[in-house]
Amino acid sequence: MPETMVSSAGGLLAMLNESHPLLKQHALYNLNNLVDRFWPEISTSVPIIESLYEDDEFDLHQRQLAALLVSKVPAFFFLCSFSISQSLPCILQRKKSKKKRMECRI
Repeated sequence: MPETMVSSAGGLLAMLNESHPLLKQHALYNLNNLVDRFWPEISTSVPIIESLYEDDEFDLHQRQLAALLVSKVPAFFFLCSFSISQSLPCILQRKKSKKKRMECRI
């Protein structure tokens, strides 16, 4: 089956507010698979996901899935921050050298 292109986690996040537990489970499963790309969107719904972890209607597996998803959001935040902080000196150096070349042409 071909892979579906997803451009937003908004639809899945909306499913977390549905009353049917299977819809919530479906959303959690898919959000967990997409958290590496959509963690900024998912971060706005962390309180909702935490409440699902505390929901007695969910079985242990579903509650653990909610906990896993919540734990991944800050991890990706810090990984991206670290990645940016590591590449920032290189980016600044390239901009600086490009600016010098432009000054020479003028």
